[in-house]
Amino acid sequence: MRETLTFLLGAFTIILFARPVAQFLHIPILTLYILFGILIGPSGFGLLSELKPLQYFYHLGIILLMFSAGLELKFKIFQKNKKKLLIFYFLNGLIPGIGGFFVGIFVNKLLNLTGYSLPLILGSIFISSSFGIIVPLFWEFSANLDKEMKTFSSLIIGSTVMSDITSLFLLSGIITYHTTGNIRYLGFFTIFTILFFLIVFKGLPVLQEKLSKILKKPSLMVEEQTRILILLLILVVASGELMHIHPIVGAFLAGISLANIYINRRVLHHINFITFSIFVPLFFITIGAETNFGVFREEANLLFPLVICISLIFLKTLTGFIGAIFMGFPFKKAIGFGFSTIPQLSATLACAVVGKELGILPEPVFNSIIILTIITTFIGPVIARNLLFPGMKHHESEFFPIEEYIHTDIKPVFLFDSLSKIVERIQETELSIYPVVDKEGVLKGVIHLEDIKNIILEEELDKLIVAEDLLDTSYPFVFREDSLERVIEIFKKTKTSALPVIEEMEEGGVYMGMILLRDILPERL
Repeated sequence: MRETLTFLLGAFTIILFARPVAQFLHIPILTLYILFGILIGPSGFGLLSELKPLQYFYHLGIILLMFSAGLELKFKIFQKNKKKLLIFYFLNGLIPGIGGFFVGIFVNKLLNLTGYSLPLILGSIFISSSFGIIVPLFWEFSANLDKEMKTFSSLIIGSTVMSDITSLFLLSGIITYHTTGNIRYLGFFTIFTILFFLIVFKGLPVLQEKLSKILKKPSLMVEEQTRILILLLILVVASGELMHIHPIVGAFLAGISLANIYINRRVLHHINFITFSIFVPLFFITIGAETNFGVFREEANLLFPLVICISLIFLKTLTGFIGAIFMGFPFKKAIGFGFSTIPQLSATLACAVVGKELGILPEPVFNSIIILTIITTFIGPVIARNLLFPGMKHHESEFFPIEEYIHTDIKPVFLFDSLSKIVERIQETELSIYPVVDKEGVLKGVIHLEDIKNIILEEELDKLIVAEDLLDTSYPFVFREDSLERVIEIFKKTKTSALPVIEEMEEGGVYMGMILLRDILPERL
């Protein structure tokens, strides 16, 4: 008990001061937690020897981490540039995954092991990249990106999402194959997993909406919605467990299914506080404490981190470089884009933890993967930043993206929609302006509610007037990667209450949602 309390005291002390320390060292805050765990574990001062009392924090931490990772994924990323997205996903996701599999075969031979479980685990790790590291890197310098760089950075982000999903589904299959040893059962499992995914993806948002309506209480709205999300998470994880789908995969699916509905920002704050202020830090600290670098005192074991780290960095950088060259970028920027894809964190650690728990990953390999996450999350952003944005000031602590404020549930009006269809859309939302897009989803302007009111009673105009006739093409808009401060300045200058959000793609500015002044004001005040 005393040791656990000592651990919690030290852990929450480091959590309190972690952000400024991480910013000073220019490393991700989650990596700092791992380093702290290493310091108090057997590889450091040996202050913590018994980890069993922390297992509940540990398991809940990884479930909440994967749930939050799923909540970050917006499927609008996949709607445009599909051909190039698939090409880059193949280059930077699947090819490194195949390379990781063969690295695993080599590791098997070094350890005198048989079977394909370890190679498949390493393959799933090599497929993934850290969404949480890559996105802030590009958003931080979004104001300095030209159209081509914005388009390619969107491809990298979209490919990362697809790679993480592939990695975790592959992991789920590996777990089934390893625990049953029956390749035929694996086929049935794949079918059940796809069905489970479709049910969760389509059904969970509907269930969330119905529960919200049943429990709708103005005074407890945020608290009730937070409880509903946690309840749905537990429901999906428990249901998946019955079908032999690992809890981290179930949690990730739950997050993905709810990512594309609008969730109150305060609810997200509650989820993020529970996740990233308590359980996830404890999970990463425990991971660090479980790391035992003592295994590398044997010279033969030093080969594992060298092989795994060098192979992944080489494969990710090379394939990212080839993709950037294919898009027409010069050599230096292409190398920068390659290094931007090497960070490994959430999905990688999820695979490593499961692999260790199942006895697939021996101690030297597990510890090598921890080293991999520390090295790649540090050198990836640093090298990419210096090659892609030379001379630009690093201001991560001052940058606040608008992603969490975007209402993706506000659907646009199409350019040739009739007056009656426009009125239907107006009845769904209470706004003074309505975004208008073409068939490619590119924002063309807005329609003002006042303009519709003036003609809405003229029935004979229904077939004569379409959205294009009412279009205001001069209305301001913001980019998805804009900072909150810039958006506030636009609200001030234009004296508007709602702004369309676009993402720059080959087709033009593709509509992503709306940002409303009423969501920002409470926090700014």
